[in-house]
Amino acid sequence: MALKFFPLTIFFGGAAAVATAITAPQFVGAPLTFMGGVLAGVSIADKKALRSREGSDIAHRVSGAFSALYEKNRGLVDPVELSFIANVSIDQAHGFLSALAETTGATKINNNKGVGTTFNFPHSSSVLDELTNNAQNWAKQQTAALSQELEQHRQIIRAAQLAQVTAPRQTAPAPENPWKDPT
Repeated sequence: MALKFFPLTIFFGGAAAVATAITAPQFVGAPLTFMGGVLAGVSIADKKALRSREGSDIAHRVSGAFSALYEKNRGLVDPVELSFIANVSIDQAHGFLSALAETTGATKINNNKGVGTTFNFPHSSSVLDELTNNAQNWAKQQTAALSQELEQHRQIIRAAQLAQVTAPRQTAPAPENPWKDPT
């Protein structure tokens, strides 16, 4: 915003200095001092806006790189890789990941090789894998119990069939025919 008014400020300040130099040369120092102060203020405001834009640019680069690494590695993010992709220092990347880990409940994995810490953030595919494994384990437990029960029933059926085969056969007399001639 300050850059919009920079040429306008120089124009009016220069005009005031020239008008003062022509009309009252003994007071020409005042408009020049005023112009110096205005230009210094504009320069400071411009520098502050530039730093703000740089900070915002870094934040966008880091967050974009983090999102890409988060999806690619299913929640596992290394500060060295983040700093390389986002073009920031390793300390900045580690600071960003540490702050984010505290707010999201991520786990820090300390490794003896390299920089030292890798961050494991909760990821939806990791949760789905864990739920799938839990469901498979539960299904195996249920299937094992049912298989055991089925085997017990098969043994009972085999025992009953064996008892039937080995039991002596009794022949029952045939029932009398009611239509038979009683003579």
